[in-house]
Amino acid sequence: MALRFVATVSAAVLAGFALAQSSTATRPTSFAFQKGVQALPQVVVRLKPGISPQLFAVSRGLSLIRPFASRGDTWVMAARSVADAAAYAATPEPDAESVYQDAILPIRLRWAPNDPLYSPGTPANAAGQWHLRNVNNLGGFNIDARLWPAWQRDITGQGVRIAICDDSVEKNHPDLAPNFDAVNSYDWADGDADPSPVLNAEGHGVNVAGVAAARGNNGIGVTGAAPLSTLVGLRLPFYSGTASSAFEDAIRYRSTGSNPIIQVKNHSYGFSIPYVDDPTEVAALVDIIAAVTIHVWAAGNDRRGSGNLGQNEDANKVATQTVPGQIVVAAIADNDRFAYYSSYGANITVTAPSSSSSRGITTTDRTGSQGDNGLAGYLDYTNLFGGTSSAAPLVTGVLALAKQVQPALNGRFAKHLLAISSDVVDSDDDTPASDGGWRTNSAGIAFNQNYGFGMINADRLTAAATRYSGVTALTTTDTGTISLNASIPDNNPTGLVRTFTVNTATPIEEAVVTLNISHSQRGNVEAYLTSPRGYR
Repeated sequence: MALRFVATVSAAVLAGFALAQSSTATRPTSFAFQKGVQALPQVVVRLKPGISPQLFAVSRGLSLIRPFASRGDTWVMAARSVADAAAYAATPEPDAESVYQDAILPIRLRWAPNDPLYSPGTPANAAGQWHLRNVNNLGGFNIDARLWPAWQRDITGQGVRIAICDDSVEKNHPDLAPNFDAVNSYDWADGDADPSPVLNAEGHGVNVAGVAAARGNNGIGVTGAAPLSTLVGLRLPFYSGTASSAFEDAIRYRSTGSNPIIQVKNHSYGFSIPYVDDPTEVAALVDIIAAVTIHVWAAGNDRRGSGNLGQNEDANKVATQTVPGQIVVAAIADNDRFAYYSSYGANITVTAPSSSSSRGITTTDRTGSQGDNGLAGYLDYTNLFGGTSSAAPLVTGVLALAKQVQPALNGRFAKHLLAISSDVVDSDDDTPASDGGWRTNSAGIAFNQNYGFGMINADRLTAAATRYSGVTALTTTDTGTISLNASIPDNNPTGLVRTFTVNTATPIEEAVVTLNISHSQRGNVEAYLTSPRGYR
């Protein structure tokens, strides 16, 4: 039987970046003319030694308001008007070290969640949302998505639309409703704009949506990684048989043109068997990735020994996850090791914290009796979620933060940024699935098939997104079909070796090799792509 084998090798190339231009420094503008600043009819005066503040104020038509608590030579003094204060601050003053006009500045408290399930201990002994910020260092290796520093810079995903392509998104859930976009949501099962769960089995997408985009700092439940993003629900009828056309439509939905309505789409699902040829979805992904929408895929929970046969433990066996320019996400547990279930492969982009055998992910749950009801007193939430189904929306939410600060972000750009900003984890990994452990490619980037470029770091990613303006234009080359017409030797570790040449001086970001092999036992066939420098 002819089988379709697909292998993807990713290599991030720093040379592909176009550096953003730095703005030149300007002199501070007077408070009276700065947008968002309310100039006050008062000045702050730092007096020279020996100068009486009372005499100074009276002789200049000012009145004392208060001294600085931190130093006795500095006083806040009232002027007759805002204009007088501005004029006085601009006039040289021989008896003062400095003078400036006081003002009310547009300052607010940094964004921080006040949601009760975010912090550990609610309910009693609960782990909290450790995957977002591991304040108690659960697991002992400080595993989390490094979101806190980004949130402290008020990077919350505001203005970015995240779409959850899944079995449902409950539009009236109290922690999803504030971010829910009813105009752009859609249900392929019922043909309407309400993606809420209907069947008893549905609710997976409600969990996924909470990880990415639950409303944070509203005093209830949980927060998502992108707590102020806009949430779009795209319901696909998984439990009644979903036609390929529906998946293709969901991939293309609201994602065409140079300025698509949906900026990031999450796919926490995949094929249940390997080597499914799905040309319609693949073609849709190629088209949409060439535009702007970023697609994030869960790598899969198929690692051998995790309660399944491991048919898709190599994520390269899933056609939709081998399309260049998208993000494929593996899972890491809190013990600094890949999660026991997490699929691996050369197409893995990044890893993100998710569940282990002893600790789950806390997120939104289907309301009422149809949910997991795993948290006492918080029946609309669960701490039993996990898998790469949770790791993927965590990355989706973080990419929404990066999109907020860098509107030019697309899939290729995001992949470059992830390559230079992610954290190396489990540095001693030498498992067979790692295919040699952490290795540095010719672009100077470390990669491991279990973790991709490393664990997501929201702080570093969002900072990098502001330093770069984009990537160089994409060029592609095709070797065409190379026919071998040769038998695969049995029990021969050397196997068949064929060399092909790509005639380009441009650094290679990604390579896709499609193999058509006839063999009676596909599980006994292995295929490797080796670079000229020996990187396999």
